Amino acid sequence: MAAGLQLESDARISADGVAVLVHDSYVRRCPFIRRVHRCTAAQLSRFGVPTLDDVYAALGTDFQLSIDLKVADAGELLIAAADRADATERLWLVSDRLDVLTRLRATSAAVRLVHESRAGTFGDGRDHSDRLAAAGVTTQNTALDGWTPAGVAYSHACGVLAFGSLVNEQAGFDRAAALGLDALYTDRLDLAAAVR
Repeated sequence: MAAGLQLESDARISADGVAVLVHDSYVRRCPFIRRVHRCTAAQLSRFGVPTLDDVYAALGTDFQLSIDLKVADAGELLIAAADRADATERLWLVSDRLDVLTRLRATSAAVRLVHESRAGTFGDGRDHSDRLAAAGVTTQNTALDGWTPAGVAYSHACGVLAFGSLVNEQAGFDRAAALGLDALYTDRLDLAAAVR
């Protein structure tokens, strides 16, 4: 695990079919509450909800960006935006649905794909790593308690990276390093910045 702070967001689709970067299914700006899927991207922009094109225009593309697909069909739209910006190899799309990730791999060989796997829900870790590798998935992301040193090693042997989430305390960072995880999702930038 090497220090490398990157960005993370979530994606949904606006009423006019644009992928927008927002966590919740609604946007609240007092006194207004608006459902994301009922607003156009331009309307959502007035509430501070950007598109991926907006993010690239504001920040450039020299960073890794992980986006959780809150709506599965946002994946292709995000890949198209990253393709326009020549940033697809730095785009990581996250889903707990292997069928969605398999479809996205058929769309793009360059995009990074992350399977969000809840600890204890995917059966034998080896079979799961084998399935991810066969589908062209780049990474498995699981809570720390779902990883063992043997599981991390087997995932790596399959060519699948091992990520941990959501780690927000020093003990978790220490455990992740001991397990040999490749990266972590965290809200604690102060702890992440201290990783050497």
